Amino acid sequence: MDRVVKALTTANAKKSAFFYLGSFLLSFGNYLFHLLLLRLLSPAEYGEFLTYISFLYLLTIPNQTISILVTKYVSDFIGKQENKKMNKFFYYLLSRLLLPTILMGLIVIATSKLWAGLFKAHPLAFIILGISLVTNVFGAIIGAYLMALQKFLYQNWVGFISLLIKLSGAYLLVTIGLRATGAIVALLSAGLFHLILVFWKIKSYIYPPESYQLKIKFEMKNLAWYSLLFSAGVMSLMSTDVLLVRYYFSPEASGYYSAISVLGRMIFFGLAPLSILLLPMVSNRYAAGKPSMGVLFKLLFANMGLGIIGVGIFSLVPELVIKILSGSQYLIVANLLPKFSLLMWLLSISNLLMSYLIAVNRHTSAIWVGLIALFQPGMIILFHQNLTQIVNINLITQGMLIVVLLIQIVTMLFYQTDRKAIASG
Repeated sequence: MDRVVKALTTANAKKSAFFYLGSFLLSFGNYLFHLLLLRLLSPAEYGEFLTYISFLYLLTIPNQTISILVTKYVSDFIGKQENKKMNKFFYYLLSRLLLPTILMGLIVIATSKLWAGLFKAHPLAFIILGISLVTNVFGAIIGAYLMALQKFLYQNWVGFISLLIKLSGAYLLVTIGLRATGAIVALLSAGLFHLILVFWKIKSYIYPPESYQLKIKFEMKNLAWYSLLFSAGVMSLMSTDVLLVRYYFSPEASGYYSAISVLGRMIFFGLAPLSILLLPMVSNRYAAGKPSMGVLFKLLFANMGLGIIGVGIFSLVPELVIKILSGSQYLIVANLLPKFSLLMWLLSISNLLMSYLIAVNRHTSAIWVGLIALFQPGMIILFHQNLTQIVNINLITQGMLIVVLLIQIVTMLFYQTDRKAIASG
């Protein structure tokens, strides 16, 4: 018991606990941002706003992989006290990522009228999104530096300040008449403020540039590519349907769908930390040759317990949930909330299973995520008579993904059991 208490009261344990608590509160604050917009904007305007966010999600898919790889490299440099390499690595990254990012941003800006026409939106917002591509990539790099330096307290503090700017800016800009575009401006402004403060904290490590000759080959190896494919699949499953609904349906219908989507995502993001916990725990046990399936079962059990509670509440009293969180104007789609909450729960289970397969080096399973992520928009393009049909397609897609992932896990277990039987025989 004394050992457990000591382990839970170490400096690292305290920092980690504070970081996770802060991250949870920040996630809750980001939901307040969406709930505020649901109250301030009409359904059509909120659908327009979530279209911008979904579009940005798809454009910034590589950022998650960049963050993982940069955190790993910089952590290695810190552990070996190679500050010169850490300095040079920053400029190495910029030299390879900045130009393609600027080109992508310019393409989005140049085609802003095309995107605005497709999604019944405002060209100015896509110009802002094009500009934000550069700041998002830069932010992913320096944010990874801050994580590697373990500046958890500072990271949470900056996050809360940025959240206040985002909330207050959105309220001001929306109420003065900029509406959905104003919400995007507030989002970008908060992001820029966050970027400046993070850069200020790490600038002593990366500025001025060192003349040191860094010989390092920064490759996207197998794990990175599969991680990228996995991220792309998950983000596509969460974003593509919103964009297609905006394209095929009226602005008002897309607004109703966006509101239900955001409410349902509360379940997914509430259960997402279980996948974050699973990856390092299973990776460590697998690398040490220890059984890891028990970790998956325990976290799946926790996922199911919490998921049943969340889906149960959203299914039993959907009208009450909508009235409290988004307002009575969205009651027209209250019948979709139970299905959408179930959909997000299934996505969280898929995320957990996928994280386990990656942790035990079954990286090719990410290919299935990519293939099924292509199946979803294909079906929506063929069948989009009403919003219920869209949600049903999403449910079928998630069901297929879970079945495929479970088959891979069962096959892996059977192979391991069969191999042990042959060895013992």
